[in-house]
Amino acid sequence: MRYRSQLWGIFSIAVACLGGAGVIWASGAYTVPLDDVVEPAQDGHMLIPLPQSVTWLDGDFAVGTDVPIVVADDPAPADLAAVRDVNLTLATFGIKSHVIRASDVQDPKGAIVLGQAATNPWVARLLPTAADASSALPAEGYWLWATPDAVVVAGVDPRGTYWGAQTLRQLLARTDQGVVVRGVKISDWPDFPLRALHMFPSYESDRLHLKIVTDVMAPLKFNTLILQVEQSKWDSHPELWTSNAASKEMLVKLAEAARQHQIEVIPLVNLFGHMEWAFRGGNNLSMSADPAKAYAYDPLNPASYAFAEQILSEVIELFHPRYVHIGHDEVRMNGPIPTHGRPFGQVFVDEVKRLHDYLASCGVGTMMWADEALKPDVYPYLSQLPKDIVMVYWNYGDSATYSDMTKLQRLGFPVLAAAWYDPQNIEELTRTAKSYQVQGMVGTTWAGFFPGMESLYRASRQYVAYVLDAEFFWNAYGRNRAALPYDPAAVLSSLLSLVPRSVDYQKLGFSVDLKRVANANAARLLGSVVVERRIDGFNQPRGTNQLIVYTPAAGRSTTLTNKWGTEVSVENGRITAIGGNNRAIPADGFVISGHGEASSWLVDNAVLGARVIISGQTLRLITDDKTEPYTDLVALPRGVQRLGGIRFDLIDPAQNGGLDAVAVQGDVPGDSGLPARVRIPVNHKASALWFLQSATHRLDTLAMAGSYTVIYSDGSKAGVPLLYGLNLIAWNDRTNVDVRDPSVWARNGRRLYALRWTNPNPDQPIAFVEMSAGYADTSLVLLALTGVE
Repeated sequence: MRYRSQLWGIFSIAVACLGGAGVIWASGAYTVPLDDVVEPAQDGHMLIPLPQSVTWLDGDFAVGTDVPIVVADDPAPADLAAVRDVNLTLATFGIKSHVIRASDVQDPKGAIVLGQAATNPWVARLLPTAADASSALPAEGYWLWATPDAVVVAGVDPRGTYWGAQTLRQLLARTDQGVVVRGVKISDWPDFPLRALHMFPSYESDRLHLKIVTDVMAPLKFNTLILQVEQSKWDSHPELWTSNAASKEMLVKLAEAARQHQIEVIPLVNLFGHMEWAFRGGNNLSMSADPAKAYAYDPLNPASYAFAEQILSEVIELFHPRYVHIGHDEVRMNGPIPTHGRPFGQVFVDEVKRLHDYLASCGVGTMMWADEALKPDVYPYLSQLPKDIVMVYWNYGDSATYSDMTKLQRLGFPVLAAAWYDPQNIEELTRTAKSYQVQGMVGTTWAGFFPGMESLYRASRQYVAYVLDAEFFWNAYGRNRAALPYDPAAVLSSLLSLVPRSVDYQKLGFSVDLKRVANANAARLLGSVVVERRIDGFNQPRGTNQLIVYTPAAGRSTTLTNKWGTEVSVENGRITAIGGNNRAIPADGFVISGHGEASSWLVDNAVLGARVIISGQTLRLITDDKTEPYTDLVALPRGVQRLGGIRFDLIDPAQNGGLDAVAVQGDVPGDSGLPARVRIPVNHKASALWFLQSATHRLDTLAMAGSYTVIYSDGSKAGVPLLYGLNLIAWNDRTNVDVRDPSVWARNGRRLYALRWTNPNPDQPIAFVEMSAGYADTSLVLLALTGVE
């Protein structure tokens, strides 16, 4: 349940009975002209991931309309791929290029020079550091120098040149002097040799995963794709095919796209456990460890290996990989495995070794999840396994448990660490893995077996995590997640072009003056929210999806919870710490501990400094003027600002009686003193309108949150319904990071979105925009309104 916080502020405008009771309107409002109302937000200084060393220079490189790109006489395929990608970005600025071989160049002034010092002599001449053995960088490293005379991208190897070109693409900017490459000196290299994303292909992979490979993974410098392929259409078992599975042709297309973008594909076939896919439709039950559950195969049944080898042989023939990932996670999640009296650890190790030996006979290495291997009854047997097996240590909990990965290292196994979507988990696991010198990092995606484009919205936080993965996997200590200079959701949206490029670039427009109709203070309205949840118990073991409160009466110093959850410390009635498990119980407070759904609720709603009230079995969290949401909105820039490339005129409340937003009520009329409708004078023609808007509380997806009605000068109307999660998202909603609308401003994981509405009747002047309540459990808030002529 959610409650409306009381409106702080006073109304400074009158109520008139126009179009029904409760309508607020004002005459005399006006529009203010704006130039280049929408402009791409490109300044060439935002580099993701942050390079290891960056020195900004005063002079920029001016990009000519047909800029030369100088490559080696016999360029590596990665060099040509780098040229291809740079050209894609140049084209968005209306710039063409032409490629010149190094031996045909007399003077590289005004050119982009690209390659390795050993093969492109101009790289060695212009950037002597790249040719000096004493200054060598790690593998995949590069130097990038941009001066007014030339741009040099010099890789220590072809892949390094390719990653340097991805940085060059981010340095391009449009300025008053034209298109430039920002002046800079960069030396850069990855902290981890392997930087991977894990995902499932599907019948929609040509729309989703191809785009992720080419438009996200390559620009952000991932070099490995772990592709979980067991549920694809394998010829040896057509009885298991589904209509939404990826075809072999689609897998080939995806693997080839990855190769052309310097990304290695490691196929994953989940074997032993999590094998529901093999028993679909009642098939292959004879090899099931328990036909009644049909979850794992019987490791002592020869039919299990015959089945596994049939699938693996097709996978190897299709991908020709260096490694195959054989799964093996959560093998006993649905019950025990028959061992015929033998120790399970021995049975598990024998099963892994048999698959390893088969793959080795095919010239392929083995990779596997490490969770089952670390179980107390399995770990003592791991010394029997070949030490070339790559162990992927996944841990989505808190840092107190990350040291388990050193147990695998001590036995001599190569180790990768795998995170999920939580920013704290990504940052802390990566930094711990860096300190342990593991070989690489993996970002996992669990958005369903057959994800399509809709999963970008349904599971958007998992995809937004790719940006954070890239940031920390490349440079583990470069930035802190709490102080990122960009919004990861906006970056992902831009990379995938999910928000269509506006046709409004360089057009004239206007801002609508909202001062006279402003009736709310945004920080106080949006930053003061109450949420509540039922408490499942006090001072008792935490169960599945439960919310438990631990007080000093528990008689112990910590909660004694396991790593699968989230905990919040409360002292003197306010939240003082968020995250982790087995937290210390404060003497003057308590710990709120959540698992599963309750953990997600805490992640989504707990805010540092929030007030906490317990009333019986009800837990209430209250954000107010001492919490981040309030102070973040106070920091919103004022006046005419370009947010996300869009010009908005934001009211300074200090100059408008404390009021800086227009709001209409939620729930029932009069619940918070807000009006049911507000009529905003426009009196201007427009081809489109941009609404900088938010809502006080989350709603169910597609719930009607309110609406705008555009009223033309001739009395005709056009409706703009606001459906939650489609074209309206609450400022404090971390669960519905919808990448379809542009996020134009963000702080601490909270965002303001802009809605673009195309006017179906642009030749008719707009007299008013009427803002109406939806009577849902949220209030609609408008901070600025911009028109495009």
